[in-house]
Amino acid sequence: MNLTLGGVITNFVSTIMGPLLVAMVGWAVIVFFWSLFEYLQGDAAKKGNALSRISWGILVLFVMISLWGLVSILTNTFTGWGGGGNQVQVPYFQGQ
Repeated sequence: MNLTLGGVITNFVSTIMGPLLVAMVGWAVIVFFWSLFEYLQGDAAKKGNALSRISWGILVLFVMISLWGLVSILTNTFTGWGGGGNQVQVPYFQGQ
């Protein structure tokens, strides 16, 4: 077991935060589609409420996935924790 600060943070993120984020995005998708179903099937009162949840659902999904991607980009850029296969090789000129 790696008891350094980086190791503890990595273990915490991989065992707790990773699955929690996946569950939160999954729940947001389920609520979005449920609201969409209610909007298509409901009367005028239900449509207003469902349309509000659909709008918030799109915004929340966009923010969650964008932040997830931003954290991944920053992590891969500054630490290289993402593995060797997905890192961008920056072209440069070698001096003489």
